[in-house]
Amino acid sequence: MLWTALRTLRDRWILFAGSFVALALGVGLVATNALVISAAVRFDPVLPGADRYTGVPILVHAEQELRLPSGNGPGEWIGEAPETRRIPAALTGRIAAVPGVAQVIADRWFTIQLLPAGVNGSGGTPVGRSWSGAALTPYRMVAGTAPQADGDLVVSASLARAAGAQVGSTLRVSTPGGVADGRVTGITEASGVTPEDTVFFTDAAAARLSAAGEQVDALGVQPAAGAATEQVAAGIRDAVATDGVTVATGTARAEGVVADPYRQAREDMVALLAMTAVIAGFVAVFVVASTFAFTVAERRREIALLRLVGAAPQDVRRMVFRESMVVGALGALAGCGIGVVGAGFLAGRLVRNGLAPPGFTAGASGLPLVIAFVVGLLVAALGVISASRRAARVAPVEALRDAAADRRVMTGGRWFAGVLFLVVAAGLVIALRAAGAEAAVPISVVVTEALIIAGTALGPLFLPHLTALLGRPLAWLTPSIGPLVLQNIRTGVRRTVSTGAPVMLTAAIAVSTLGVGATITTSVVDENRAHTTASHVVEAAGGLPGQAATAFAGVPGVTAVTPVIDTELFAVSGDTVWSVGGAGVDLGAVSRTHRLDVVSGSLDGLAADSVVLTREGADMVGWKAGERHTLYFGDGSRTEVAVAAVVVSGGGLPGLLLSRESVAPHVHDPMLTTVYLATGAGTDPSGPITEVAGRYGGTATSTPDWLAAQADAAGRANQVVFSLLIGMALLYSAIAIANTLLMSAGRRRREVALLRVAGGTGRQVLTAILYETLTVIAGALLVGIAVAMTSLIAVTGVLRQTDPGAHVVVPWGAIAVVVVTSLAAGVVAVLIPSRIALAGRALSLVAGRR
Repeated sequence: MLWTALRTLRDRWILFAGSFVALALGVGLVATNALVISAAVRFDPVLPGADRYTGVPILVHAEQELRLPSGNGPGEWIGEAPETRRIPAALTGRIAAVPGVAQVIADRWFTIQLLPAGVNGSGGTPVGRSWSGAALTPYRMVAGTAPQADGDLVVSASLARAAGAQVGSTLRVSTPGGVADGRVTGITEASGVTPEDTVFFTDAAAARLSAAGEQVDALGVQPAAGAATEQVAAGIRDAVATDGVTVATGTARAEGVVADPYRQAREDMVALLAMTAVIAGFVAVFVVASTFAFTVAERRREIALLRLVGAAPQDVRRMVFRESMVVGALGALAGCGIGVVGAGFLAGRLVRNGLAPPGFTAGASGLPLVIAFVVGLLVAALGVISASRRAARVAPVEALRDAAADRRVMTGGRWFAGVLFLVVAAGLVIALRAAGAEAAVPISVVVTEALIIAGTALGPLFLPHLTALLGRPLAWLTPSIGPLVLQNIRTGVRRTVSTGAPVMLTAAIAVSTLGVGATITTSVVDENRAHTTASHVVEAAGGLPGQAATAFAGVPGVTAVTPVIDTELFAVSGDTVWSVGGAGVDLGAVSRTHRLDVVSGSLDGLAADSVVLTREGADMVGWKAGERHTLYFGDGSRTEVAVAAVVVSGGGLPGLLLSRESVAPHVHDPMLTTVYLATGAGTDPSGPITEVAGRYGGTATSTPDWLAAQADAAGRANQVVFSLLIGMALLYSAIAIANTLLMSAGRRRREVALLRVAGGTGRQVLTAILYETLTVIAGALLVGIAVAMTSLIAVTGVLRQTDPGAHVVVPWGAIAVVVVTSLAAGVVAVLIPSRIALAGRALSLVAGRR
């Protein structure tokens, strides 16, 4: 039967080309995601400041990995510190006393911003450093002299060019310790390292402006002449046997010096790609399986002829399976090639849209391609197992049957799959309400997929009838064509369901994904609007110094100022450590710039160790008002806090609020992320507020405009995620629509010939086929949109648990795109083969001659 299978592939290549295309694109989709995920996991970005300490053989710095006890459990939570950790300056004396140490050089660095804002030369965030640290890179003077007095500045060459500065120029610099005015006394440059925009201060000024107190970022050690570096490093390790201190030599000096600023971006990217892989894998398996099933269904009469001449059922199964394996191997190989190209394209899109760190790339990699190839073979095998069994059950007498009506489409397997996945979808919808908003998006995707499978399996029960119902107006308007179209839909059940399946898939995935994103975004923005009472919001790209809050408080007409320092915290609940977004605020003023509706506890008499949680944050970590719990800051420092109150919403603030004074010492650069301002009734101090904001490099915006900008940014982000998350899957589905229609073109050639022999004109034939296709696509679109709306309504119900005002947002744009794409793919796919069929001799086609 292998020879028969190969001959069949040769003679029926057009039909098998459809399976090949479906499998190649499906494997390409899987390979693309596998390659990009593999690259994301292995990606080791060049961190800012990685070249700062190439000029010193031994470096002492804080370990940037956190090890937090897991509450009541025996284990510990291990992960990267969100905040760059520092070490005590007092270690300098202990290290200097180690035998073989000639010199110990302390370095402090901190984020700065040149005023007016936006000046940088290398594209990164400018930093300030102590002048002593320049020797650790090392930098060399190219003009002027080193800083001697408090207001002296030495500027890196890249920053000097960007700012148009030269020796003698004056610069205004925003730092964590306040705004500093200085005079450029020198320009410096480092050779052989990545350029970094740097302003050097005197050591005393850097200590003050960094707001780091008695801590430094690193200690560089120069061994004495003749001393072995590793031996000296070992002595230093013994001298500073303190938890969290690292003594590095060689290439390790560039590792773990600063907290990874791309950590969150990489985690978000991997999460996005994981979701993309789930959708892509589902789409690939779904389309390939339905395509192989349709291929076998189209060959039903041919298989019956084989049975008539003596082929046993097992012979038919083997033949169909071998055909599929040959197509599967060729399609999987082609798909791997497509995946390599697609991975490079997707990685570039991720970087351009800010969803991946700079420098991220993805290319060919052995293991992901092997996995994709094996997945292709498995998908081909799984897709044909059920179809080969159906083929083996074809009776020889069917070779003599010439009726076009499909017989017994609703098999036992279809009933089982349809009912099973309906039950699964119903169970997930119920579980969704208990899972909460955090799990809403991934569960909604699975709900959509389960409903799609159920809809496809049970499609023969309702899709032909729904499609025929949509086509009734056509039957009334065109009595010569309409009844024929309706009859074709009723009799060609397999073709109707096979054509509608990728359309349902496309509509359901697109509308549910974008609809859920838009609904969540709208809910968040509406909630922020309802709970933000401030009249103005001030932000700056590099943050604002703390003294800006005092300046805003002095503006006439400003009645309340809430400065915010965003950070990441770790809350301990039972034996679990939760990563929580937090903020240091003025707990006494925040209730005057935000409407904090108390659910439990009280906002009166807040103490230094008090924290306030939003309802969503409290539900996530399991804390309640009146309880005391352990909290870790982003640098790993531990504290005990008292939950003073749980509120409905923070109005755009993170889920856990505590005093700014408690947060600032544990943030590497305690710059203000945002400042909320409340103004008195009947006053409009917009002018003075804007002037003060500009003085510190910030931008002041009225709250309505700020909220509108937040909504626009979220909408654009949703569009970007939508295009990346399911863009390729939708393109694949559109091709699958055309693919299915083209595969059925062989049977339709004889139908076209019969219509022509019966007296139909070419125009009438084309119109009938086009109307039938568009009607089927319209019916499938309605089913797909109904599936998406089911998921969307379920997610909205979850959101209403914390936001009673949450409502369904229908993504009309996505619906329009899906409708136009599906209809266009269908029109093109039926017109081309139909016109070719019309060009043939009708009598020859009816007689069955080629």
